Amino acid sequence: MNRPKKSKPKTARRANATPANPPAPPAGPRPAGDPIEATGAPPPPKKPRPVAPEPITPVGHSWRQSDPELTQLPRDLPPHYPNGLENRTWDAINAARELFPWQSQIVKFCRKVISTITPAFLVEVEAGRLRTDLAEPPMRELYELVVRLNCRDSERLDLEQEVQGSEEWRSFVGGLAKLEASTSRVSASETVEILASAPEPAVQATRTAKRKDRRKTRKRAVTNKTRREHKGDPRLLNEHRRVAFRTAEQYLGISERQRQNLIKRGSLIVEGQGQNRQITTDSLRKYLPPKNPK
Repeated sequence: MNRPKKSKPKTARRANATPANPPAPPAGPRPAGDPIEATGAPPPPKKPRPVAPEPITPVGHSWRQSDPELTQLPRDLPPHYPNGLENRTWDAINAARELFPWQSQIVKFCRKVISTITPAFLVEVEAGRLRTDLAEPPMRELYELVVRLNCRDSERLDLEQEVQGSEEWRSFVGGLAKLEASTSRVSASETVEILASAPEPAVQATRTAKRKDRRKTRKRAVTNKTRREHKGDPRLLNEHRRVAFRTAEQYLGISERQRQNLIKRGSLIVEGQGQNRQITTDSLRKYLPPKNPK
């Protein structure tokens, strides 16, 4: 049995569908350069403007201004710091910390410490317990250590130069210079007194020359005595075929220069090369027969 076909209901046209006949543009005059006026078609839709993403905030950081940090104090004083000034230096550091507690005040902190312990340094130098040339390096190392603990590496050099150019540092260096000048004057006067009490240079040179002559004479006498005792001693030659130069000199009782002349004249015969050169015992016995021949 044939069933009648059901008619499909007509669907409503979508609202956003493009109408078959677009509406006509409004009547009236259009401005110059209007794309509709030029082409007769509506302008294309504008592209949406891109929105930039928000900047990424680094981890562990914030854009708010950080709070000031407290001044960091050194754990130990620099090496080679004077032992007699350690307690006074710590007292000065703690007192300056109370006046200038923030790292942004580190230059004022250093200037306060320097001005506080300068009198103690000068007293140690004047009393002779600290040398003048060893007083400045510990103070310089101290303020450099404090600056390094309380600033960035890029700021350290500028801060150190600012401390070094301060009035407190110039007073410290100037006090050391005055003490050194006074010490040098005293040393110079003592040197003059010592030179005045010393004998004249000509007299001193004469005494030195005489002392050297006496030493040479004494040494020459001992040498001559030794030569006389061993001259012609057959025990120096024994049964050797050759002997060293020094042994030959003792046997003949002569000096090194005389032995060289005898070799040049051919009176003594030398055998060997280089450091192994020796004089034959036959030539020695021929030149000087032994005292007690066997």
